[in-house]
Amino acid sequence: MLLDGLAPYLPAQPCLFEEPQIRFADLHRRAYEDRVRRALVSRASHPLTHLYLRQGELTALLHLLEYAESSTPSALNRLLTADLGARAGQPPEAADTHKSAFQEAHHRRQAF
Repeated sequence: MLLDGLAPYLPAQPCLFEEPQIRFADLHRRAYEDRVRRALVSRASHPLTHLYLRQGELTALLHLLEYAESSTPSALNRLLTADLGARAGQPPEAADTHKSAFQEAHHRRQAF
């Protein structure tokens, strides 16, 4: 009944999932990805922000992004992690190493 009441607010595209929990999780993920994409669109009028982080705080942020990538692989997440890693002085191939590790972990997880 609740789902029927919310139907006018759902996107027009067909539902990919029948389970309400899975459908909600997918819509939740897409909503946040849209927010991230909109925030990342750089405009000349946006000022640069000088954000000082301790190395541990940056490392924690990168670990959090890695965790998000391991649970829900996303090209946007990989690119953001690579960008932040490059700004932190990690070599560019570090992102490829992380991606390979995630892919291997994902394959192993599916094998069980």
